[in-house]
Amino acid sequence: MKAYKEFYQKINCHRIYRSGDLMSLSSPVELIVLGINIYGMELINDKKLKEKDVLLLNLVMDGLPYDKVMVNVVAVEEYDQMNKYKLEFIGSKDRFHKALHKYMEI
Repeated sequence: MKAYKEFYQKINCHRIYRSGDLMSLSSPVELIVLGINIYGMELINDKKLKEKDVLLLNLVMDGLPYDKVMVNVVAVEEYDQMNKYKLEFIGSKDRFHKALHKYMEI
């Protein structure tokens, strides 16, 4: 996978699909994005997500909000006292992909 460009952002995940079923979350899962590329992103948190979980995220890039960005957890590893995840983009609007490509060129 292509190297990640630094992209720090604290976001909340309100929806997680596991094995095709929507998990009910009593409160949002807080995630810290560390890096991003045109294929996906890398993030950490203190909860345990599983490979193949699908997350529905809201991101802000260059001051503009992008909602309902769908990502798939492709790798999980321990990172200090947290967990580090590699995610791939699997669904989002064209507007997000255009902004992402522009961000990666900077």
